[in-house]
Amino acid sequence: LKGMAAAADMLPALMMRGTKQLSRQQLKDALDKLEASLRAGGGAGSVSFTLQVPRKNLAESLGLLRQVLREPALAEAEFEILRRETLASYEYMRKEPQVLASSAIARRFNPYAKDDVRYQPSVEEEIERTGKLKLDQVRTLYAEYVGAQAAELAVVGQFEPDEILPPITAMLQRWRAKMPYARLTYRAAEG
Repeated sequence: LKGMAAAADMLPALMMRGTKQLSRQQLKDALDKLEASLRAGGGAGSVSFTLQVPRKNLAESLGLLRQVLREPALAEAEFEILRRETLASYEYMRKEPQVLASSAIARRFNPYAKDDVRYQPSVEEEIERTGKLKLDQVRTLYAEYVGAQAAELAVVGQFEPDEILPPITAMLQRWRAKMPYARLTYRAAEG
């Protein structure tokens, strides 16, 4: 994952911006119709999704989640919009005392090289990384490192296992990353 931190930060949000079958607006409309909320998160070493939906719409919502996970569009236009939004956010953060203090503390306690995904960049470095980021880097990260071999799933609420196991199995089966999975480990700075 060396040199892929900016791509890892961008990937979850970009996956939510459309699938091969649905544009970003169509995906949003489909989720709204199902009264579903789908959020993406993650970064270095992980991608996570949270789906909240009424039971009656669970199976159909899992189908949308499957598209987001397995068939993200990773479109150039959406990438550029997201990249500009991210840069604007970092520009705002560059003057925020709380952000600067948190960043300084995190940098002090994460002693990793700049090309390591665990490295804590300054806001200035985030701006530089995001400015240089190319869509091909995000696509490569997805193609080589994202799969279900180390997936974790939690389902909470009223549901019947027999009704959700088939779509979940279909979503995750035979989806393997090209690169082997290894959990990131962290060490604190000394002194």
